[in-house]
Amino acid sequence: MVGGMEDQSGWSAQRHCPDKERKVITVVYHHGGTLVTKDDGEMVYEMGEIAEQVYHDVNTLDVFELKDHHKVLGYENIEECWWLAPGRTLKTGLRALCNEDELAEMCFLAQVSGGRVHIYYQHGVSVPEEIDECPRLIEMPPSTKPVHTETPPPIVVDDDSDIELVEQGISPSKTQPVS
Repeated sequence: MVGGMEDQSGWSAQRHCPDKERKVITVVYHHGGTLVTKDDGEMVYEMGEIAEQVYHDVNTLDVFELKDHHKVLGYENIEECWWLAPGRTLKTGLRALCNEDELAEMCFLAQVSGGRVHIYYQHGVSVPEEIDECPRLIEMPPSTKPVHTETPPPIVVDDDSDIELVEQGISPSKTQPVS
């Protein structure tokens, strides 16, 4: 959670995001694509999609919630989760979202530059899963095995010798193995 952290420059999340004050940011998630450096040196996110999520109180955000948002988007896993420092290019402004200090800085910079921040997912080999609202029922063929409905008779134990027989797996009334 954002609050109380201070980095080497003296910036404190507590000063800029006090718990009493709610701060709204919009996170723009870039997913399904790949970060590619073109021949001219420019970095781009190719073949991706975009999803937006509004967070109404940055003080309640945590790193895991933002990093795991790929699951909401239908992906199994990611290799990396990056955020883009506002006003920077992908080549110079991508930062790994890996701890609470990065989260605090991301929230602060988002708030002072229009309330938006971009997160980029670098995917592994997984592909999006289709998530059904209602799972489909699969018809099962009828079983060819007969269903055993007969209830076996209860075992009656009269004395201690009968208990020993039952413990050995033998029915005291029939002197046969108990099934």
